Amino acid sequence: MAYHLVTVVAQCTAGRDGLWRRRETSDVIQSLLNEARAHGFRLILDIQPGHSAVAAEVQALVPFLMVDVVLNMDGFGSQSLKLSSYRAVMRRPLAFAGIKLFYKQDVTLFSPAQILALTPQPAVVIYQ
Repeated sequence: MAYHLVTVVAQCTAGRDGLWRRRETSDVIQSLLNEARAHGFRLILDIQPGHSAVAAEVQALVPFLMVDVVLNMDGFGSQSLKLSSYRAVMRRPLAFAGIKLFYKQDVTLFSPAQILALTPQPAVVIYQ
């Protein structure tokens, strides 16, 4: 079990720094991390970088990173679109792959067996 927190949220405007993203405060992240640990959960820190570099956003979260980094394929659409996106994103995967499935936006939701048959097999599956 895990809590999921979007720690960097893509924005519809550039903002003061011109990077089209908003970072969650350290206090909010720490509070949810404490809550997760109290219940024996993991905490997933989600990054929507906007126009920022992923590496810069990960660096900002280093104080909260203990567990593994998962490259998570996000997005919604048809199964064929999601499969092609997953394959493109996972060409150079990290040690752990992940995928997000959307109950309402995905045209046809993958079955658990279909997800587990993906290569590389996802270590993290998020349903939203």
